[in-house]
Amino acid sequence: MDPETDNSSQPDYEEDDYFFNVEQNLRDLVEDYAEEDDLNGEQEGEYKERLIELAGDVVTIVEELQRDEPEELPIALEQAEAVLNKMINFAYHNKLNPGEESKKDGEDLDVRMLGWGRDEIGLFSMMKSFAETTERPLLQSSKKKGEFSHTILNNGLELMRMMGIEIPKDKLPKPYPPWKDTLRFHPSSSRCARFLEDCPLEGGPTEESPRALSVYQARAEVSITESGSPISFFAPPSGRFLFLLGRSGWKLRLPILSYWDANDQPGDYMEGKPSARLSLAGIASHGAADDDSGLVFVGDYDRVKSYAWWDTTKNEARQKVFPIHTLKSAGFSGAIGVFSNGRVGRSGPGKFGVWTMADLPTHGASGKDRIGESIGEGRDIDTWRDDPENIERSAGSEPHSTVVLSDETYEVSQWHAHPSTPGSMLTASKSEKPHYSYYCRVLDLEAGGKFAARYLGHGGEVKAFSTSKGDPNVFATACDDGYSRLYDNALVLFFAILMVSHTCLPAAEGEEAVRLWDIRAKAPIYDLATGNNAVVSMVWNDDRNELFAATEWEHTDYARARIPIDEHGDPEEGEEFEEDPDEVSYLHKDGVRYKNTDQAWPRRARHSETYFGHVFDSGEHRICRYPPSSLFAMNVLTTGCF
Repeated sequence: MDPETDNSSQPDYEEDDYFFNVEQNLRDLVEDYAEEDDLNGEQEGEYKERLIELAGDVVTIVEELQRDEPEELPIALEQAEAVLNKMINFAYHNKLNPGEESKKDGEDLDVRMLGWGRDEIGLFSMMKSFAETTERPLLQSSKKKGEFSHTILNNGLELMRMMGIEIPKDKLPKPYPPWKDTLRFHPSSSRCARFLEDCPLEGGPTEESPRALSVYQARAEVSITESGSPISFFAPPSGRFLFLLGRSGWKLRLPILSYWDANDQPGDYMEGKPSARLSLAGIASHGAADDDSGLVFVGDYDRVKSYAWWDTTKNEARQKVFPIHTLKSAGFSGAIGVFSNGRVGRSGPGKFGVWTMADLPTHGASGKDRIGESIGEGRDIDTWRDDPENIERSAGSEPHSTVVLSDETYEVSQWHAHPSTPGSMLTASKSEKPHYSYYCRVLDLEAGGKFAARYLGHGGEVKAFSTSKGDPNVFATACDDGYSRLYDNALVLFFAILMVSHTCLPAAEGEEAVRLWDIRAKAPIYDLATGNNAVVSMVWNDDRNELFAATEWEHTDYARARIPIDEHGDPEEGEEFEEDPDEVSYLHKDGVRYKNTDQAWPRRARHSETYFGHVFDSGEHRICRYPPSSLFAMNVLTTGCF
């Protein structure tokens, strides 16, 4: 494979750019890679390292300018952002500008397809971090040599059996030690929490901070409830209500909204409101909730509907959500955000539409009044739903205004209110076509679509933001490159980075757990069980000091659970185990005697049956709630980032 190139074409940057040499080296790397025919793992690894080194060079230049020539930083940041975006695109798509179509011979190399046959499979599935330093090290959990997860053990041993490879018992790789052999910080530490070997034994919260200490020691109860197939889990700024956008019905074609009053939950289980079948034609993929109006906004591809979840006259939660508005959002199919002054917005390519709630017509007292024209009148509506008769036909209200962004290629994929600057939003760009951009910026809503700050260091699309009421100068990001990063609002680069899936409270879908980190100690503390479910999203409730996690069940291949007969663990305080004379056990070929049980366990679960103190498998989609132990008051947690 040797794509034709025109070496006489001119680069799309000036020689006085701060990153001229970096861009030239990037072009050399791209040209070298395009000429390769059949790379082995070692050779491909060399290209990966070259790319990561170049990205690190960009970071170094930015840091030097921030220290020595801060007045030049705004211009340099734009250039750095553009160069890093090309590198990320090359990492995933083998193209520097995949959004542009391949051009004819003689055009610039960086917009053409490179490496025939490799353009759909890039160098990385998740780009390696390139911006950590001694001052901001990469934090990750260590593991003992020779110890492997339940998934790796099962898959690896199955593969070896298929290949006819037999390994002596004394040479077999070992699973993680059972929960009963691990550290516990407190007698009331949850059995659904597993403390990690890396966790520091000293330097954590003290008795002077009982709220932080209870979280640190995992003194929490765990309760769960069923849910639909989760898409998005969110809450208003107060955290007092929880909303889950999901799918249900045959082939998951029915959009639903599930919701819970976070401040009115029993101690031992989760009690939710009846799930609402949304009257949208498509699956609702975006949502936002507002405390002041008591409304939740949910949107499919071309409409947004609002529902009242709080009765503002009685100052209490409604028993059922009630339809209020329909917004016509054709051309604005992205993220939904609630802004100041009673406004709601939805993003589109290079712009976003804005509606003023007070000026919107409503569906009336019946909740059925038509708003705007009727969609699908006299014809079938465009939908995959099996119940089109339940689709509300209002076309909706047009946006009251449209804000054009200063960067027409920027499409907001995530909004989050800036923790310390009213009228500004933390935003992430959509990484899909047509522009394939991987940006993280602050958008000033009051400045006509201008960007007030840019943050570097991500190697993929930012999927979520998190802020803390206890520290409004800090925010965290979750990125699909497998890392979670913590930023100071005033700095362009993160001050801490956590590896979550190469996994503040990061969770990685592949880890099937929530992990608590001590940022000050730069170490992980413990894992929280999710019952073998992947974590989709999390919400922290400040008022009650509780964590909620929306989890997705993905396992279908089960086998009989292997629970060693001596694996009861330590009894709870005041509890005694009684031997069951009718209990039957069996000796497995691995030499361990297991309980003869009807309980099943996923073959490809990340954790074994004994990783946590309970043999806990969800078996369906769940919301997991981790409230504090009843021994402690439920107050605001003022430290940490979740």
